[in-house]
Amino acid sequence: MSKVSLACSLCDKRCCRDFLITVTPFDVLRIESFTGKKARSFAELAYPDILNVDWETALDCKDGTYLLALKSRPCIFFKDGKCSIFEAAPLACKLYPHTLSGRLNMSASCPFHSKVLFKIRNPGLSVLSQLKKELALYRELLHEYKEELAALDKDACFDFILEKAKAKLKS
Repeated sequence: MSKVSLACSLCDKRCCRDFLITVTPFDVLRIESFTGKKARSFAELAYPDILNVDWETALDCKDGTYLLALKSRPCIFFKDGKCSIFEAAPLACKLYPHTLSGRLNMSASCPFHSKVLFKIRNPGLSVLSQLKKELALYRELLHEYKEELAALDKDACFDFILEKAKAKLKS
């Protein structure tokens, strides 16, 4: 059985059901290792139809601009009202509803009582430094391989960025 924070257990899980869940290639590699599933079975390059796009993590491919994301709405790993991969969940999921500055996002979709618990316990903040590091590495990869990505179609971009992330982890 997957663990889940108390604050999340009291929630209606709108973030898991309704949001595009953007990830880093490092999240994808962790999930691949944890589940034994191929990345394409649970991740995709999605059109950036969200309000706050971090354009520095968008992949500019030959046929469009995309975000690396879990197959979501609802999340492909949302089973029986909870995250079936909680231990290997994307770091952004573990951080939510906190922001990259470590502050609680009061406009998050969480119910009030869950926000109170998040404010008191801050369970996701333990992954904040790791997420910041991985986002910086991801941005570096996208910057370094910008020209190569621009020459590739969506499917090739997906494979390319995962291979480069794998190589980055080995170095």
